[in-house]
Amino acid sequence: MRILILTAVFTFGITLSGLAQDVRVVLKSGETKTEELQAFSGTKLFLKNGPLEISSLQSIAFASEDAINKNLKNHLIQAGVKIVFSDDLIKPEALAKSDYPKQDDHIIVLTCQDSASALFKRISQHLVLKGYAIDYSSNELRVIKTGFRATSRLRYNYYLNIVVVSNQVIITSQWKITRGNLACWRRSGIFDWHFCYKKMNFKHRVGQVLHADVMKKLEDFDRIRIDYR
Repeated sequence: MRILILTAVFTFGITLSGLAQDVRVVLKSGETKTEELQAFSGTKLFLKNGPLEISSLQSIAFASEDAINKNLKNHLIQAGVKIVFSDDLIKPEALAKSDYPKQDDHIIVLTCQDSASALFKRISQHLVLKGYAIDYSSNELRVIKTGFRATSRLRYNYYLNIVVVSNQVIITSQWKITRGNLACWRRSGIFDWHFCYKKMNFKHRVGQVLHADVMKKLEDFDRIRIDYR
């Protein structure tokens, strides 16, 4: 198969460089496909599951303007194909590497592709599978409050407050010092979780530990992107 593709490159001028990416195409027939674009020629797109005539396309979506090859863009424009850009096509792992909370952020927002009801069920199941106890849950309000859970390091306990709004999971947290912590005589009660910085790091060590713990539990939760606010 690879020999055939390479032969086509030299024979028909198919472009392969830097194209391995997901695109969403809407055909003039009304059919929609999301597939990996592997190559193109002046008249065809070569997708993972087979070629498509450019003339059969109504529109095509790329992850960003930087993701579209200049020659391909010209072919699409000449054929009258509408070009759009969509965050849905960005790989979650690529986003996760660059997203990080900023000064005074205290909310994690996971944007997903599910309906609100499906997303509420999925995040509920995910929390249980990750070992969180559920203190309170309302399917009608789409809210969840987990039980206290120990941090992986230091002597703190925390819980998560979660609300599902449309296609987003909105997460806040509160923490407290345990009785065995040497600092408990100085601080008691429950504290809001803030991503505050001091010298380019979290203001309180517990914030750093909590962020790492929670994000590790969410790393395999399927989402489009993560935002903080």
